[in-house]
Amino acid sequence: MLKPAIIGAALSVLAACASQPAQDAGVASNLASPCQSRAVEIYFADQQDALSPAADTALRFDVASALTCRIVSVRVVGLADALTGTAESNQALSQRRADRVAARITELGVPAGLITTEALGQEDAMTGSIERPLRRRTHIEFSLSDPA
Repeated sequence: MLKPAIIGAALSVLAACASQPAQDAGVASNLASPCQSRAVEIYFADQQDALSPAADTALRFDVASALTCRIVSVRVVGLADALTGTAESNQALSQRRADRVAARITELGVPAGLITTEALGQEDAMTGSIERPLRRRTHIEFSLSDPA
């Protein structure tokens, strides 16, 4: 008596499993392509343009991932905060940050001709009594497509 009940339960479980791949296939088809364009932020210390070891590791990871795709273009935008320095010095700092990151991306294997840089300095930066490290960065946009 118990055996038919166990067999019936087992068959029900197996039947449910048999229909599961169709549902999983639908979910898998909605996953993002690994070669989807993406943006990355690389942060810097206050008034610095040198890549920290952690920032360099993150950049190496992001570039290695991008190199598995066809890289259409890379845009590097340098930013600075308005808490210290003049508008002119922050403009120069943001350009150095963009140039530093672009040079490192080239060293890591991306052709220089695919990379553009831009410096925004402290443009649109907020000032106040609270330190805001969010502007101490470069914003990198990888425009990618699937390999040919």
